[in-house]
Amino acid sequence: MFRDFSKPMEGYFSIKIINADGTYDLYEEHNKIMDSGRVNMAKIMSSTESFSINYLKIGNRGTESGSNTVPLDFSTTRTKLFSEVDSDATWLRFELPVLTNGDETSSFSKKGLFKDTDEDTGDDAENTTITTTVENNKVTFKVSLPIKAGVPSGDTLISYEEAALYIGDEIFSMKTFPARVKDYNVSFEISWSITF
Repeated sequence: MFRDFSKPMEGYFSIKIINADGTYDLYEEHNKIMDSGRVNMAKIMSSTESFSINYLKIGNRGTESGSNTVPLDFSTTRTKLFSEVDSDATWLRFELPVLTNGDETSSFSKKGLFKDTDEDTGDDAENTTITTTVENNKVTFKVSLPIKAGVPSGDTLISYEEAALYIGDEIFSMKTFPARVKDYNVSFEISWSITF
């Protein structure tokens, strides 16, 4: 399969909220690639520096104030989640497995991190499954967050409204979306594909 360079590089984001009874709600949509992400891809392609998409972060500040349904708009020059620049906000960071030696799939179970600390993110955080898969010209990152994970200590629920893929400390790709509530009755399956 050949890449059509007349079309811009894009991402495809989805988040599935799975209820205990097996029913689910799915949100999916294309997303923007940040300007810094395009620069970093150029560096990768020219082999001047060694970079990889190493984190997926989700946060709770992606909708307009007082609304859980109207996503905030943002510029492709943005370098951090809205949550990361708000001291009262909550966000989670997931380290993504890096492919090596021509592997097509890499995965591991790893605890989600809260605000770059080892703070507990739920009773079942250690069973969070994170995978990276490459198929032809598409790379897909998946995070499966169990029912009893992703809710900060002391809370009963949290609404996630934004997500981003990172290269180092800068956003590669970002998406804001209507609030998706995480509590101890639902699990999340987050999937993010980038087609080059």
